[in-house]
Amino acid sequence: MWLCLKNVLLAVILCTALGLCRANVCIESAYESDTSDLVYKCRKGCVGTVPNCLPVCDNGCPANSNCTSPNVCECNTGYIINESNPDAAPSLKSCKSACEPDCPAHSHCAGYNKCICNEGYVENATNPDVVPSLQSCKPTCVTDCPSHSYCASPNICQCNKGYTPDKINNNIVPNLKSCKEQSEENITVLQIALYILVICFLVFAIIVVILMLVIWIKTREDKWRTSFTSHSEFETK
Repeated sequence: MWLCLKNVLLAVILCTALGLCRANVCIESAYESDTSDLVYKCRKGCVGTVPNCLPVCDNGCPANSNCTSPNVCECNTGYIINESNPDAAPSLKSCKSACEPDCPAHSHCAGYNKCICNEGYVENATNPDVVPSLQSCKPTCVTDCPSHSYCASPNICQCNKGYTPDKINNNIVPNLKSCKEQSEENITVLQIALYILVICFLVFAIIVVILMLVIWIKTREDKWRTSFTSHSEFETK
């Protein structure tokens, strides 16, 4: 009687301490033949040590699936069996999306023809007359975006067209505090560089024209001087 009670108490203690009460197909219990003590061990087809026993699938599992029991593969959440072969181990050969057609952008298949938005996104449009009913998702910001802006991606606000960021606070989310109307007087660094380049080109062109004019005048003066000298000598003769 005491031996039986001892084993029951031991089993409860081990079960609680090691977390074995949770279903784990890879853990089995047995009595030691020499001491009659209840012990836990990894069953055949599993690897590791108690309580971290993991099943092994000899030929591996196909994409979008995982090994749940020795030589048994199951499709992940959002996928269903596409092809199987009961004469092989594991029998699962491939998995396909449980949502047909595929879920819209920024969402994923959570069950058979059930799409849900990813973290940071919420439902934007649904249509109960089609499958899956979720049509689109939109980003969400933990606090409303300021005036003249919108939530462009999770917790990121962006100013509307024609507006530019006015105040930013990197210590909060979203960090955009306000937007201001984009004035035509506000010029970018690229515009300034282009203006400087144009001015330099104009100045260079003016200098070249002046130099060419000076050279032309100098040439004409030399010709006039030569012509005048020749005429003077002729008159003297």
